[in-house]
Amino acid sequence: MRETVEIMRYPVTLTPAPEGGYMVSFVDIPEALTQGETVAEAMEAAKDALLTAFDFYFEDNELIPLPSPLNSHDHFIEVPLSVASKVLLLNAFLQSEITQQELARRIG
Repeated sequence: MRETVEIMRYPVTLTPAPEGGYMVSFVDIPEALTQGETVAEAMEAAKDALLTAFDFYFEDNELIPLPSPLNSHDHFIEVPLSVASKVLLLNAFLQSEITQQELARRIG
């Protein structure tokens, strides 16, 4: 039986900036902040900011918050499947409390 893969979509908050354009933030990943002159530019910058924030979580071996449920009117960034898989793998590894040495021993 084939299981479906849940697509990872992080809600984006777009806030009009006083000087023009949009400020972008993520409720689930507060480190990911950026801006853009148009909604399209802001959303493209948001994807880059989110993926960059993930890189810091990966480097620091920190649990990555999963996305909040979306509302029908939410803007969102859909995480590429390869990155979503890495997020889920890191989180599972950290929650298992297995050391890297133990994992290497088990793999052989």
